[in-house]
Amino acid sequence: MDDATNLPEWNSIVEESTPSQTPIGVGTKITQRARFLGRKFESVAIVTEHVPNQRSLLKIDKPFALTITNRFEAAGRGTKSTLVAEGRAWRLL
Repeated sequence: MDDATNLPEWNSIVEESTPSQTPIGVGTKITQRARFLGRKFESVAIVTEHVPNQRSLLKIDKPFALTITNRFEAAGRGTKSTLVAEGRAWRLL
């Protein structure tokens, strides 16, 4: 998760992801090409909070306001990943 170039491997809507730095941290800008609701778009996500191996919060302004929270926690012999996306996609409809 700390290497945003890997986003397309685990987030099916992201086609390409280019971070301004790796590993990510507060202030990192992640340029993404994605497909959502049948449409392609480009966006820049800014990491506003980051605790390595625990959680990160990203804010996107265009093409619509979106906040993405990723959380990670130990689960048996693996890791549980929870992604919460909050926003208004009505501009894409």
